[in-house]
Amino acid sequence: MKFDLLPNEIFIECFEYLSAFDIFYSFDRLNYRFHTLIRNILLHLNLNYMNKLLFDKFCHKMLLNSEIKNQIISLKLSNKNTSGQLNVFLSFFSFNEFCQLRSLTLIDLNHNNFEQMKSILLLLSDFFNDLMTQTCEILFHLSPSKIQLTSILNLNFNSSTSHKTMTITSLTIHHCILEDLCQLFKYVPMVKYLYIKVFKKSSFINNELDIIDFYVIYLKKLVINYSEANFDIFKLLLKRTPNLKILTITVKYALDIIDAEHWQNLIESSLHHLNIFNFRFIVWIDYAYNDILKKFQQFQTDFWHRQHQWYTNYELCSMTAFIYTIPYVWNFYNLKSDMKRFSISTMNNSKTFDYVTELYLFIKMINNKSDYYFQNVKLLTLMNERDLFERFLDYNLQSKKKEAKRLQFLNIIINLTNIEHLDLKSISNAISPTILLEILRQTPKLSSLVIEKPALISCFTNNQLCWYLNKMIKILDITHYDDHNEFMNIFEGRDNKCINSGHLISNSFNFYINSQLTISTQPQSDYCLARSDLSAKSF
Repeated sequence: MKFDLLPNEIFIECFEYLSAFDIFYSFDRLNYRFHTLIRNILLHLNLNYMNKLLFDKFCHKMLLNSEIKNQIISLKLSNKNTSGQLNVFLSFFSFNEFCQLRSLTLIDLNHNNFEQMKSILLLLSDFFNDLMTQTCEILFHLSPSKIQLTSILNLNFNSSTSHKTMTITSLTIHHCILEDLCQLFKYVPMVKYLYIKVFKKSSFINNELDIIDFYVIYLKKLVINYSEANFDIFKLLLKRTPNLKILTITVKYALDIIDAEHWQNLIESSLHHLNIFNFRFIVWIDYAYNDILKKFQQFQTDFWHRQHQWYTNYELCSMTAFIYTIPYVWNFYNLKSDMKRFSISTMNNSKTFDYVTELYLFIKMINNKSDYYFQNVKLLTLMNERDLFERFLDYNLQSKKKEAKRLQFLNIIINLTNIEHLDLKSISNAISPTILLEILRQTPKLSSLVIEKPALISCFTNNQLCWYLNKMIKILDITHYDDHNEFMNIFEGRDNKCINSGHLISNSFNFYINSQLTISTQPQSDYCLARSDLSAKSF
């Protein structure tokens, strides 16, 4: 079926995944049908990261076609690295002009912006603000009966200001310390889910820890993505969450955090409803190697295994020690070359890493006897020791052969059928056309590839490999490449099936070949080829 013959219902469904700018840029002038169709749908407008020229053009279009404003239901604007985009937008429009607006995301909002938009805050069903200072002032001006979910970059409370209680039940905080949470919980007592991206070290000293009086009786799930706080801080926080059922935390470099007896006492005294406890604890080994091993083994007593069914693996590297609950519930894992794992022999380790979707894998760990297995990895980065210790040393033929041999066992450690993105830049010396062809054959979902220039050029000698690259790869990132003219000559002069040559129809930063391939120059002199699913366009 031809593209133009598809019914409107299909186009409308597809448009839900596109920004308003992309829709108008691609379809507005195709024909009368699309001109009419895109003016009768609801739009999501994301102007974040848009360059000034395109931003000004779309604002001008909305000024000339005021009906577009009535179609927009979600709007995203930013002052971050955009030369005051939000301020410029507000000089053209008032938020009150967007009568259908339901969701608003503002990045780096300042006080003047806030004064301009107070009136619309009460009308929004979804408001997200990403800023450094006025977060709490913004938050407490929202209608407490409407907002149930919010995200805050940094907490900054003015202790002299009185705020109203809000019925927020789900809250995400990017950075905070314990003092901030103490204040926040007074005003969001109904919160049930709390996600903290970075829980920073507190300024409390020991004799001040007991003076804080707050309880969060409705909190059921707490997730702390990263922290270096010590155990006493966690103890103070968790003693105030008596009904907590799920706790997931990652703590680095706080030695007292790996004391199993302290955790057991805290759980037995204050966390009677805790059913799920997921943790990752990473500490420096230093000289206390045996002491750390003994502490890790304390997490394998009857309290942990028989009473709660909380099981752990622990791993040792040259400088750090790492203990985590299984199954491993985080989506990122770094399998280092010097890692030694100690696991429970009675557990089925084949499913330990089923939640991992992004893997950094040192190829030294690839062999036909590996006890690691990753079933659901989508983003795979292959590494080797050269990047850490041998960057300026000669890379000899024997090392290359060893690495190439290891890659033959890649499917023993990873289910390759789910891989969507593959980063080979660190092992390009070990990648031959034959090995890359075999990897492509085993990765049917692969669409994004990162590779260095010499390894990519060597692919041109293999027509079958070029066919796979042309068929599968939609995003090709060529690293450490600073001569795009040479690159264009390579592809324009080739008649193989890897890339079709064609006419350049773009500016100095973006090139399009046969309306299918996009070459974009990054500030770091990286080049990216991306197959365009729609008509060729330049942003």
